[in-house]
Amino acid sequence: MTRGEFLNILASRAGDYHKKCLDSVIRNNHMNELSKEDIKLIKEGLVGFSQRFGEAVIIDFINSLAAENFGIDYAIYTKDLPEEFEKNREKEKK
Repeated sequence: MTRGEFLNILASRAGDYHKKCLDSVIRNNHMNELSKEDIKLIKEGLVGFSQRFGEAVIIDFINSLAAENFGIDYAIYTKDLPEEFEKNREKEKK
């Protein structure tokens, strides 16, 4: 597998994950440092963590991984996540 293929896989999986990232972060709070109070505030929309923030984290992670580990300017944007999501739905139909 080439570095580019690996990054394409990451981007593809991010396309699926972005639809559920906030729910996943909350569900997997045992893996992070969010308190029950933090989760309550997030669910009530009273803190700045949002779906958009979660998507930004995903994209930043992929782009950082690409640049720092592979020397690739992958340049995926949050606006690309819905397209990756749709690509995955098309693959599943085949």
